[in-house]
Amino acid sequence: MSANGPGTRPGRGRAAATAATASEQPVEQSPSPVETQDQHTVLLNTILATLTRVNERLDALENGRGVTPVDSEASEESSVEQADIPTVPAVTIPRATPNLLRDPKMPPPEPFSGKISEFKNFMVQCTLIFSVCPNTYCTDERRVLFVISRLKDEPLTWANEIAIDPAHPLRHDYDLFKQQLTNIYGDRAFKAKSEDQLLSIRQTGSAASYAQKFQSYAAPLNLNDDAKCLMFFGGLKNEIQKACTMAGRAFPFYALVDQAITFDQLSYQHSKQEKREPNSRESNGKKQRHSDNASTKDSPSTSSSNPKSTSSGNNNSSSQPRGPLTQAEKDHRAKHKLCMYCGKPGHTVQDCSAVPNSPKPSDSSSGSASVSNLRSPPALMYPVPLTSGSENWQSQPPRT
Repeated sequence: MSANGPGTRPGRGRAAATAATASEQPVEQSPSPVETQDQHTVLLNTILATLTRVNERLDALENGRGVTPVDSEASEESSVEQADIPTVPAVTIPRATPNLLRDPKMPPPEPFSGKISEFKNFMVQCTLIFSVCPNTYCTDERRVLFVISRLKDEPLTWANEIAIDPAHPLRHDYDLFKQQLTNIYGDRAFKAKSEDQLLSIRQTGSAASYAQKFQSYAAPLNLNDDAKCLMFFGGLKNEIQKACTMAGRAFPFYALVDQAITFDQLSYQHSKQEKREPNSRESNGKKQRHSDNASTKDSPSTSSSNPKSTSSGNNNSSSQPRGPLTQAEKDHRAKHKLCMYCGKPGHTVQDCSAVPNSPKPSDSSSGSASVSNLRSPPALMYPVPLTSGSENWQSQPPRT
């Protein structure tokens, strides 16, 4: 028999005891909003402290790259510090994404052969390639070797030791290498040359080309806008200076350049238009004369209907030949029995007095004709000897 009494089951007794115990315990109440906010604040402070320690640890690890490992005591201290860090939920820290952009393909500069006037542009091209392709030329050694690869002749001979010796001091210091190369091939009189060219330059072509040369010469001299405006305006053509003065000289320098180029291009376009107008007038005059001549040729009875004009034309035709007749004019003159040359009746072309004289013969032909037309001199009358007469034939009387 069970201790719960006769007739009771063990399961029912335990359930009743559990229910009685639950009824005796007090019911827990839910936390208030103020308490919840305080808990969140504490949790956030803990997270921030943990992140600060983690960042400090990461900085220490980055600074300690390449340093010998710490000893056992330091490792124990680090383990103790890690044990002091409270356990917090995992927080995802965003990391900086690496630069995945590929360097573009840049054409290399022309090989440098040692010409001093080309050294500055050569180094500018190399610097531009290093700036556009930072992933490819990320170390000083790569930059130095690239510059050496674009050298030839004497400069390459000078850089042989740097390219061959991996431990050469100039191979791992691009700034020092550039300085040494500049000391050899740098143009120390570059500014003086720029000054001379800037003082002597004048506008001979377009204002745009003049402005381009002026700015290239003025770049290394560090001139202010007032000086550049004064020198640039003095080198312009007279008509461009006049146009800028009448419109009000612009300032600063880039505005003056734009004004001069604008007036120069407008002046050039106006001059082209002026040249094109006389040509068009001449062509129109030629077309008008051609149409008048065509209309004159198309009229068949011009000479017959106006005898005065024909007579005047005949007077003129005595000095110069007449042009060819049209077929209609020929038919008209043949029908009315007119002269085929002057258009008058009563005679033919062979008897026409209006036909110009035949051209004079050349000197050679006239000379030969004059010689042939000369009369032969009269024959001299000499006595002729007789075959059967006296031996002294000269004593014979001449025949009459």
